[in-house]
Amino acid sequence: MSEPPIKPRIYTNRLRLTRRKVLYFNKTRNLKCINCDVDLKDMYVVSAPSRKNRCFDCAMSHHVISESDFPDGKIPDWIGDPDL
Repeated sequence: MSEPPIKPRIYTNRLRLTRRKVLYFNKTRNLKCINCDVDLKDMYVVSAPSRKNRCFDCAMSHHVISESDFPDGKIPDWIGDPDL
């Protein structure tokens, strides 16, 4: 008997942009943006190695990520709506 294939976990509102950068909606953790020092609870966060968490606006303005990092070369619509 062969075992069924393992299905990858599907995360809501989580997107791996590069090998080491992930964009997600932070609902619970108390994090601070490394650039503007704003509280990142209930915001979209770009996580990078060495605990460098940034708000989405700082990540875009400091060129940590760009539109070309997203699938299809455009920012997804769900980024503006945390309820999706």
